[in-house]
Amino acid sequence: MRTAHKIMALSLALGLFIWAVDAALLAAGVANHPIYVGVMAIAGFGLLGVLTSRFLARQQKVEKELCRVNRALKTLGECNEVMVRATEESELLHNICQIIVEVGGYHLAWVGFARDDETQSVQPVAQKGYEEGYLESVNITWADTERGRGPTGTAIRTGKPYVVRNTKTDPNFAPWRDEAGKRGYASVLGLPLIAEAKPFGALTIYASEPEAFDPDEVNLLTDLADDLAYGIVALRTQVEHKRAEAALRNSEAKNRALLDAIPDMMVQLNQEGTLLDFKAAKSFAPWLLPDEFLGKNLADVFPPDVAQQVMEQLVQALQTRETQVFEYQLPIDRTLRDYELRLVVSRENEVLGIIRDITKRKASESVIEEERARIARDLHDGLAQSLYFLGLKLDYIRKQIENDREGALDELCALKKTVQANIHDVRRTIFALRPVELEKLGFGPALRKFTREFGEQAGLTVELEVKGDEKDLPAFLEPVFFRLVQEGLNNIAKHASASQAWIELEIEPGQKAQLIIRDNGIGFDTQAMRLTDGAKMGLRQMSERVTTLGGQFSINSTPVQGTILHAEIPLQGAQP
Repeated sequence: MRTAHKIMALSLALGLFIWAVDAALLAAGVANHPIYVGVMAIAGFGLLGVLTSRFLARQQKVEKELCRVNRALKTLGECNEVMVRATEESELLHNICQIIVEVGGYHLAWVGFARDDETQSVQPVAQKGYEEGYLESVNITWADTERGRGPTGTAIRTGKPYVVRNTKTDPNFAPWRDEAGKRGYASVLGLPLIAEAKPFGALTIYASEPEAFDPDEVNLLTDLADDLAYGIVALRTQVEHKRAEAALRNSEAKNRALLDAIPDMMVQLNQEGTLLDFKAAKSFAPWLLPDEFLGKNLADVFPPDVAQQVMEQLVQALQTRETQVFEYQLPIDRTLRDYELRLVVSRENEVLGIIRDITKRKASESVIEEERARIARDLHDGLAQSLYFLGLKLDYIRKQIENDREGALDELCALKKTVQANIHDVRRTIFALRPVELEKLGFGPALRKFTREFGEQAGLTVELEVKGDEKDLPAFLEPVFFRLVQEGLNNIAKHASASQAWIELEIEPGQKAQLIIRDNGIGFDTQAMRLTDGAKMGLRQMSERVTTLGGQFSINSTPVQGTILHAEIPLQGAQP
């Protein structure tokens, strides 16, 4: 620029000189004199040379500016191609910096992200060019402080490009001047990266010559920074979208696994009682196939009494928005089964029904109730009377001890044996109070566990043998045979004075199931025993249970030779 000014001044001075000489020669009347013509020719050639020099300087400047613009355009074009193909953020940032340096011819390019920490620091995430540890030493921030007023910090803070035209003279660049000078950085351009009208980082470009960034070049590089910011946001959105999709797939997989693990059937009902959707349960078959009840009303697929009960609870759930739980029965495969239905409001005017087959649970509860009744009977007829007897004995011994100390001592020894027997009965009663795990473990494992633990508790060796497949035993008969074994072992432990018991359960699919329980105890006279006797209430209940199901029940016993209990129940046509 200074050279151009000198040329213009020299041209003006030369023009004035020629004008003055021409005027003097004209006044002297020597306009046609050869000297005049020569002087004017020389002056003309001089002026032409000046004008040509001025034109060439101007053209050189235009070409230089055009070269910069073309360089910026080419850089912008290649960067856009990279952004279109980009699939990963760090790779995109590295490639952009590489193109700016290698294609744009700049000395250094780097990208930094603004951090919301105490110092509002800027974290470099990608760079390319002659850096030589510069970014580690600059300690740049985007706060309005001395180290935040450079090109990078100002661009982030203001959201506008910032140009340092000369690193040696710009006062705001003072904190980095020495390090920049060592690396040949003469001018710098800071460009904000903006998303949703908020700067989140900056692209900073360094040139090796001062005054490197003219307005046109800045505009093009600003477009580049805007495209880069858009690309970063797009990739992050894509990553977040993929992450959300993966999370959704994981959530759906977990939900499917949970639904598959739930041993319940689920149905969706609207406020009119129409069955909209279902999820089958693996543990039991529905009362109708799905295509037979979907789209139909409860009244069309349930027995009238059950349909009315479900509708009443459905209305109650929609009105109160509270879960409704109730039980009902349905005949399935000629067997009356128990179900529990939970109605939960799932959306406006719709409820989710969760149906669980509780037939085994109800059967287990029946076993528990009967066992409680037996325990209460034993406590009343056995332990209560024994304790009353102990009280009388103690009163008798108290009176006897003054007159017959030897006799009182014998009575105390006998009393001790009675107390020990009562303690044994109490322990057996406590064992019987333990929960029956028929539903939790299944019939076979629960039966084996019970017989093993009963033998350990009662000091009795118990051998159990199951012939056939336990799964062929109908579900409603499982608690029946479990209860027969339970009552039979209780009678052996209480009355037989046995050391060993054998249990044999044989299941013939579709035919019959029979149970044999025998012991090596003292036995009894079956002719003298009446099953209606109150003391034999357990045996009477066992007999009634079997005969009610169309089976046969018998007891064979011989004094000193043990007892054999036999129960046989047909599997064809048997119903609870």
